[in-house]
Amino acid sequence: MPKLILRCNYLKNAPPEHLLNYINYQRKIIGQLLNFICRYIPLKQWAFDDSHSPKYQKFKIDELPKILHYEPWDYRLLLPYLEWKYGKKIKPVHRRSDCNIPDDCSCPRCNAPKIYLGPMSRFSTS
Repeated sequence: MPKLILRCNYLKNAPPEHLLNYINYQRKIIGQLLNFICRYIPLKQWAFDDSHSPKYQKFKIDELPKILHYEPWDYRLLLPYLEWKYGKKIKPVHRRSDCNIPDDCSCPRCNAPKIYLGPMSRFSTS
């Protein structure tokens, strides 16, 4: 630490020519360091290095499988069960306007009739 203070005092009292030489020396060292970094340390690969590493390949997510088999329900058995479980009776959908659901349409999973089917158009983006 005292050597550093002495050196700073030396530079403080030095003539301006010597300071300019010292600044040029520092610029030369910085240039050499930058040259070393650019040659031997690939900076562009740091941002994307993890995605190409085999260690991180295992964390990629596959597409979800399609479920082709499902257990069919019967809405007549499902209504009393849901009333018992949640304490509320499932009521038919109260429609305030005409519905474009055909009369013969039913739920493909539980075979519930049209009166229990609600319009899904409120969830569409168009």
